[in-house]
Amino acid sequence: MADLDKRRRKLRAADVALAQTLARHYGTAWQRIRAKLDRLLDRVEAAKVRGETVDVGWLAQHRVAEHLEQVSLAELRTYVDFAERKINKAALDAFLAGRIDAQALIRSSLPPWFKFNTFDPSLPVRQLEKLYGATRQGAPLRGLLDQLGAEQANRARGLLVEGVAVGKGPREIARTLRDSFGGDQVKALRVARTEVIRAYRRASHSSYRQHSDVVGGWVWVASLDARTCGICLGMHGTEHSLDEELDSHVSCRCSPAPLTRSWSELGFGDIPETRVDVGSGEDWFAEQPESVQRTVLGPGKLAEYKAGRLKLADLPQPTVDPVWGPGLREKPLRDLVTV
Repeated sequence: MADLDKRRRKLRAADVALAQTLARHYGTAWQRIRAKLDRLLDRVEAAKVRGETVDVGWLAQHRVAEHLEQVSLAELRTYVDFAERKINKAALDAFLAGRIDAQALIRSSLPPWFKFNTFDPSLPVRQLEKLYGATRQGAPLRGLLDQLGAEQANRARGLLVEGVAVGKGPREIARTLRDSFGGDQVKALRVARTEVIRAYRRASHSSYRQHSDVVGGWVWVASLDARTCGICLGMHGTEHSLDEELDSHVSCRCSPAPLTRSWSELGFGDIPETRVDVGSGEDWFAEQPESVQRTVLGPGKLAEYKAGRLKLADLPQPTVDPVWGPGLREKPLRDLVTV
């Protein structure tokens, strides 16, 4: 587990670095849009000083909102191009890390003298990219980023029109737009995190299948802390076949660890087992203080858990996300409690 935790920390550090880079460039895009917004609002205020009636018709006549939408769309398209390059690079790095880490985790579960074919991390870049590309057919990255940009530009126009129509001042309008842009920044970071961790998992799964002679399946490993959701805790420690994928929810931090075949299966019945043992999410959760349990489950589900009417294994429910495909959702309390 120590080796696994070390590799997961490295992956999280890369995730933080990517998030910081994307946030910084998103902030630059917003500042440029804000500069245009300030100039447009100055025009609005100047018209009011001249005694003109500034309403929706005036905005349309002077194309004020249209100009803001055009500028927003141009800046966001630039950001989307940048974000796509950065996320794809990070995902490719994660794919390579997933291949290497999978090999190391398999190796750590076997004695040094046991030989098996390992992946060569010095594969040519084109070959590695081909392997990565084959695992992400239909990936929604560009479509999601384009959608975020187009929706935000249109929303900026609508918020400007609405703000002027109800008599909001320039500062209040700017603050409303800033909050709106901040929300979409969070969405963009969620897309980035999901795409990168999916690349890491794909690489892990492909490596485990490649070594099916020594790997019989995989075990679900969650990041065990107060931020871990009930879905992931319910899945932590569960064992799965090589035919299964770790399909979870958006922004999930879980990863698959190899479940090597028993020594008796490999023809060495007299050797103590060395397979990974991660424990169960249920056991970990039971040892946590009530404050952590409440953060994870919420008051309603925690009450049912304490009454013995709810287990963490009851929480994960298969679903199909319209964008990301198969995954898991957390069952609502009403579906867990029988009257």
